[in-house]
Amino acid sequence: MDFNLPPELSELLKNIDRFIDQAIKPLQALPFVETGAADRFRLGAPEIAIACASHSGTIRHTGLVAAMLHRAGLSADALGCGTHEPTHLATQRSLIRSGAHPSPLHHNCS
Repeated sequence: MDFNLPPELSELLKNIDRFIDQAIKPLQALPFVETGAADRFRLGAPEIAIACASHSGTIRHTGLVAAMLHRAGLSADALGCGTHEPTHLATQRSLIRSGAHPSPLHHNCS
């Protein structure tokens, strides 16, 4: 069915699942703070920020996620998000040049 939507709205609707996913990330992170887990594991603003958003797989991002997991006594194996290349192009190229493979830490939802 063709609704003759303006191109901008049509494009938005094509990506509505991505929009919704990004919009609810802070809500998904809320129990992390409300239950005291952030305090328990001594996590501050940078950790809470990454829990509220997607990241691009840079060394800073993956290091932050790895440190959060370590504080909780977990490893990257505990992540259920899968693996994909970093979306940050310089990091992606660096990973390829080094011969390393992406890990779940590079996933934008880790």
